[in-house]
Amino acid sequence: MKKIAFLLCLIMLAACNSTTNLSGFVDPNYRGNYQTKNILVMGFGIPIDEQKALESTLKQSLVNYDVQVIQGLEVFPPTRDFSETDIFQIANSKGADSLLIVSVDDRDVTETYSNPVYIPGNSTSYVSGFGNSLTVKTYTSPGYTIGGGTIRKPHMSISVYLINIKNQETIWTAEGISRGNKYASFYDLTVSVAKTTVEELSKEGLI
Repeated sequence: MKKIAFLLCLIMLAACNSTTNLSGFVDPNYRGNYQTKNILVMGFGIPIDEQKALESTLKQSLVNYDVQVIQGLEVFPPTRDFSETDIFQIANSKGADSLLIVSVDDRDVTETYSNPVYIPGNSTSYVSGFGNSLTVKTYTSPGYTIGGGTIRKPHMSISVYLINIKNQETIWTAEGISRGNKYASFYDLTVSVAKTTVEELSKEGLI
């Protein structure tokens, strides 16, 4: 039973497919001559569980590039209010050189209805007998329907900013869309956003 449950979990994980596309731009003053080494990451516009997933995934991905990561929830608890000035002061006091902000601007679910497909039953007849007496027996399997119903696919638009802590200049900005299939949740999309963000930072030479 444990093996079956494990296989089912693997199948579900494989089925939860989500993709994120980002288009970004590096400020000319930073292009080719800036790499962040100590970064504070923050998520906005998402529930706390998704913010945890975003920030922890960013941390797990960024450490592969020898980048020290401070998670926003660790220094900016949602039980308190922080001004923009507070954020930069605290980030600077923690030794961060950059602030990475991932903001979800809009999120929704696309619903598509598909009609079920009816599969008719099959009839099979058997003839048996002796002499002039014949017997015909017919067996019919019932018909059934497959598919149908409403398919829900999540999607969200995002904006990403990498900001210099010292002078509060935007180093890199990007925007894009994350989409999932019918098995994906917004949690899955959030993880995809985090991984894609790190990939784009690497491509731009910022990490």
